[in-house]
Amino acid sequence: MNRRRITEDVLIEKYRYGGIAGIESYLIPADAFIMSDALSSDVIDLFNKYGMDNIDKWNAISRLISDASIKKGFHEKKKTTITG
Repeated sequence: MNRRRITEDVLIEKYRYGGIAGIESYLIPADAFIMSDALSSDVIDLFNKYGMDNIDKWNAISRLISDASIKKGFHEKKKTTITG
């Protein structure tokens, strides 16, 4: 069985470096998913939704992940202490 542990961090990383094609290639070969957060659950719900136009499905998934990516930011600012 080919299981995938899906997390917000993994989805964002795959999306940032591979776009929606990176997400698709990560999800399609899996037989089962283990989700650990709301974003992962929402993405997998859409991914498994039948009767939805494929383009609309991937656009919705892309929107969810890109919004989460923007909220997370690209670099966390670290405190810099200057001593003199």
